[in-house]
Amino acid sequence: MNRWILSSALVLALVGTGCNGGSSDAASNAPGKENTPGEKAGKSDAPKNILGELKELKVEDSAPGTGKEGAKPGDLVAVQYKGYLGDGTVFDSNMGDDKEPFMLTLGQGMVIQGWEKGLIGVKPGTKRKISIPWKLGYGEQGSGEKIPPRTDLYFDVIIHDVVKAADQQVVVVKDTKVGTGKEAKSNSMVTFHFVATYPGGRIWDSTKKEGKPISQRLGQGSLIPGLDSGIEGMKVGGKRKIKVPPMVGFGPSGRAGVPPNMILNFEVELLSVQ
Repeated sequence: MNRWILSSALVLALVGTGCNGGSSDAASNAPGKENTPGEKAGKSDAPKNILGELKELKVEDSAPGTGKEGAKPGDLVAVQYKGYLGDGTVFDSNMGDDKEPFMLTLGQGMVIQGWEKGLIGVKPGTKRKISIPWKLGYGEQGSGEKIPPRTDLYFDVIIHDVVKAADQQVVVVKDTKVGTGKEAKSNSMVTFHFVATYPGGRIWDSTKKEGKPISQRLGQGSLIPGLDSGIEGMKVGGKRKIKVPPMVGFGPSGRAGVPPNMILNFEVELLSVQ
């Protein structure tokens, strides 16, 4: 359980943010399958209503999201999505409470052009339909067996979080209950409960399930940097929400149980300080 948050060596070796975070065919820009002998590029037996109808990229928001500024190149976006063809056939999805979001840094060529352009301006909470013409999708080749050549694509996306390029190492804290006991400082031995979730709410670790809190010394590298600094300043009896960007979390490599470039959210209850 608590082994996930107790590593310091991994989180100090943070190199870039371009990892694909476990992306699937729907979100990647990997080439499609090669044509079989005698097959001409651009030909497909797929229903005609899924081929080449869109003339331009279209975005439609059913929920606008919140925040002062929408996502732009360089920002990290946590996305859940469902991808489907014009006839309604779903070819990929990470929707569901049991799925983690796909982590995408815009402007790094990690995804098809339709996603790069279609996600510009999203905010946390945005729900958007992105209609992608084939030229901004998988083009003449298509991708694998699920996406034929010259096929328009449609995605329903939910944006769970956005971390601006300038805030990649900024830990966000919000006290839900201010404690009245001793204050946690660097080098303090602290005992606390935590619940750790991905953007969207999926729990990936918790001390409360078995009722066993964790004790660690702050400032000694036993906790990931974002959680370490997020606990500082709390007082015994307090409860705090701590948002940890990947650059001060598990970074572009991730860790067993934690995908690369994952934003982590902690709810911490401080029990004691020594």
